[in-house]
Amino acid sequence: MYPFKRILFATDFSAASEAIVPHVKEMVRQNLATLVIVHAFDPVSAMFTDPSTLVEAFPVFRRSVEKRMEKFAHDNFPDQGKELVITEGDPADVIPNTIERYGVDLLMMATHGEGLFRRMLLGSVTSKMLHDVNCAVWTGVHEAPTGHSPCLPYKSIVCAVSSDDEAQAIWKAADSFANSYGAKLSVAHTVEMPAVSWDVDLSPMRQQMLDMAGDRLALMKNQLGVAGEVKLYEGSVSIGLQQAVRDAEADLVITGRGHAQGHFSRFMSHLYAIVRDSPCPVLSI
Repeated sequence: MYPFKRILFATDFSAASEAIVPHVKEMVRQNLATLVIVHAFDPVSAMFTDPSTLVEAFPVFRRSVEKRMEKFAHDNFPDQGKELVITEGDPADVIPNTIERYGVDLLMMATHGEGLFRRMLLGSVTSKMLHDVNCAVWTGVHEAPTGHSPCLPYKSIVCAVSSDDEAQAIWKAADSFANSYGAKLSVAHTVEMPAVSWDVDLSPMRQQMLDMAGDRLALMKNQLGVAGEVKLYEGSVSIGLQQAVRDAEADLVITGRGHAQGHFSRFMSHLYAIVRDSPCPVLSI
């Protein structure tokens, strides 16, 4: 887990990939980690996109991809030791294989891109990466938000905890991560309220649910001996977290991946929404 010793940066050379380079550099620096950069390419799709490449033999095309990777790595990480991985295939297969082969403990990727990566990072394979890989996953901001400017190094971190068995582990990891940066840690928990009914006054139930969640988190904080101001939000997890990020002026969200709830947990739909809608990057562990 943390600190991260080997970081994998998955790139498609798009503007979205370029935008997260400073975050990759910072994570490598902070953790004194080894950097691996991977690019998966599909020559058939690429040649269809660019008809001029149809006349090129596969070795020539592959060499052009290698040169592009070398330039990308040199331009963005000129003074950083790194390993470059260029593999033909679908990123959905290449990334997990690379994680296993290199013993990666953190995957960093943009949330949208071009070609195969666009399909991966906006579609069902995104959930597969978040769901199935055995390492932590850092994802950038899906769309540039207005009125919020996350900074580096991280100064404010929001830990989003659910009510499952992972909450303690996530909170401890977030506390350790925040301490390493000297960052302020806020802990956000969203309470999803029952549907409004005109026939029944749900106010007492609403307050009871909030009180129970607050008491549970206060007890957990004391037991773990961790930092973090606890704030409760009502509504959907995604909307609650957006408000938590704005309240804390957060630079990073740390959350879980629902491992404790099984392969097809309801939490995964929350995580996908968090990654998609968060005003700042998300580190899911």
